[in-house]
Amino acid sequence: MPSGWSPLFRWAASIDEMPSHSELTALPWDDHVIVTMLFFVRRMIWEGTRLSGKYEALWTDTQATFPDWPLFQRKRMTNPWSGPASGPSSRGQLSDLG
Repeated sequence: MPSGWSPLFRWAASIDEMPSHSELTALPWDDHVIVTMLFFVRRMIWEGTRLSGKYEALWTDTQATFPDWPLFQRKRMTNPWSGPASGPSSRGQLSDLG
């Protein structure tokens, strides 16, 4: 993770789980890549994939920096046509990998 997060990324991370297309494309390239990687890592967590050290560090460091970002609130994938896949949403943690 970069040592400094841009103010725009801090703002985007504080308002919604997924920044809008215009917010995402307005991010500096490094932040844009990090946001994309975080969604990829969350998908890996949802699928039960063990994270490599690089991805685990990205996830835990970002979660420590932005603990209330809604990205970290859903620990299970939901299907928009059938509702939540498994119970109510709750904060996702690496410990959920088992």
